[in-house]
Amino acid sequence: SGFLGSLPSSWNWKKGTKHVPILLPNSFLHLYNFGFAPANGYPMVSKGMINKVSFTLHLQNKEGKTLTLPARIVAFSDRITTILVPQNFMQWASLELQDLGESLPTYRVLLKTQTPIPEAFRKFLERKKYDANQELLKETKVAQLANIALGTSGIVGLILLLMAFLAFWLSFQVLVQRNAQNLRVLLHIGFPPRNLTQHYLLSFLSIGIVVFILATIAANLSAHQLSTFALKSGIELENKLTAQVIAWSALPVVGLLIIQSISMRSTIEKLARS
Repeated sequence: SGFLGSLPSSWNWKKGTKHVPILLPNSFLHLYNFGFAPANGYPMVSKGMINKVSFTLHLQNKEGKTLTLPARIVAFSDRITTILVPQNFMQWASLELQDLGESLPTYRVLLKTQTPIPEAFRKFLERKKYDANQELLKETKVAQLANIALGTSGIVGLILLLMAFLAFWLSFQVLVQRNAQNLRVLLHIGFPPRNLTQHYLLSFLSIGIVVFILATIAANLSAHQLSTFALKSGIELENKLTAQVIAWSALPVVGLLIIQSISMRSTIEKLARS
């Protein structure tokens, strides 16, 4: 299941479950929607529509013993090219239908490899004369170039992020220096430095929260539009920011607040001593 990525809770199966969950490759749906349906005048169907349809699954062994169970398609995946059912259902059905004296051979193996695929693994496949999806092997080079481009974009984004943080930090330093004389007066008449620091930090925090919320909303809208555009080409993308992404994006903001707090306290303490 980990190889297939995220799966719905209905993918789990145990004896007595209402439906047998089935997973299909996305290529099956694309073949129908972009090939069979337009050619025969049939309407296209969405994944949501398919997930609501139940049907009867018939299983039969060589001796004629049959199992009849209700089934439903619960998910699609780009990582497989065949029909899958949960492993515990497969084991149960095998025990019910398999001849005790017969052992089933392995017909197919799915492997998750490094990107790019190591040359030693390619040679191993050739030496063992295993049949592999050659197109996927070629696509690893494209994936490698995509990873390089993604890494470069990440470095550029990090530089821009640091420059933005520096601009925020300098803007508040300039603000403090412009009001240095007034701050000295407040400090000399007994106003606590801690209160002055908190005042500036609250202002900084308010601006940071507003900017973070607006940026999160804009990113969510962009992700939704991009996923809608990609779906028209048969590519599935997340249509919103996940909690993990939001949490990671909040880390730099927290770090900036800590740095700004230390810097602001140091600046005001220097003014108090001057």
